[in-house]
Amino acid sequence: MKWLSAIFIAFLTAVFSAVATVLIADVATRWHHVSDFEGARGMLIAFVWLPLSLIVGFVVGLVAARWKSASGRVLWYHAIGRAFGIASVILGLSTLVAWNTALHPPTIEGKELELQYEVRLPPAYPLQEDFEKQDFRAALVVSADDRSYSKIDFSAIEKRDGFIVVPAIAQLNSTSAHRTLSATYGEWNSTTALYQYVDIPLAAVPTRSDFEWSPWFTAEKGFDGAPIPIEKRIQFRYRVRFAS
Repeated sequence: MKWLSAIFIAFLTAVFSAVATVLIADVATRWHHVSDFEGARGMLIAFVWLPLSLIVGFVVGLVAARWKSASGRVLWYHAIGRAFGIASVILGLSTLVAWNTALHPPTIEGKELELQYEVRLPPAYPLQEDFEKQDFRAALVVSADDRSYSKIDFSAIEKRDGFIVVPAIAQLNSTSAHRTLSATYGEWNSTTALYQYVDIPLAAVPTRSDFEWSPWFTAEKGFDGAPIPIEKRIQFRYRVRFAS
C-alpha cells in the first residue's frame, strides 16, 4: 500500500481510537473517583488520554496499513479492518485494566452501603464540648486510595451513661477486609489532641447480619503506637445500612 493511503488509514484509526478513548476514559475516571474539582477529570482526559490515544491509534493504523500479506498485497478494507481490530483489542484491554484496578463499593441486593458508627468519649477525654469549633473529626480508612473524613451530625451529639457519643456516617467505597475507624481533633501536631483508632472486623462484602450494632471496640494505642491512658481511651461501634 502506498504511503499516502497508509497515512489516511492511520488517521482514521487515530480518530476511531480517540473517540472510543474519550468515552472509555469518562467512565474509567468515574470508576477511579477522579475529582472534578477545577476540571481535573476533564483535563486528564483532554490532555493525557486523548493525545495518547491519537498517537497510539495513528501508529497502529500505519503499521496495519503497511503490513503486507503473504501475497505481498494489502487491500484497503483489510488494512482498515486489521487496524480497527487491533485498536479495539487495546481499548478493550485498557478498559478491563481500569475496571480491575478501580474501587468497587460492596452492595446488598444491588444497593450501595454506608457505615453508621458512634464514637464514645469517656469523661477524662480532653474534649468535652464545642466539638465543631474544636474541629473534632472521625474517619474511615481502608487504603491510600480509600480514606476520607466521615460526616458528623454535631447537633445529634449526646451524653449517654456518662459518656459523650458522637454519631458519624461513612460511605463504603471498596471491598476490603481491612477497615479502620479513627477520631481526633484540633491541629494535627497539637499536643492536646489524641489520635485514636481501631481496626474493625467487618467483612469485605457485608451481609444483612451487619445491619445490627457491633459491640464496642476500644482504642488502645495512638497514631504513634504509644499506649493511651485507660481513662482517655475512646470506643467505637458500628453497623451497616443502605446508603441514603
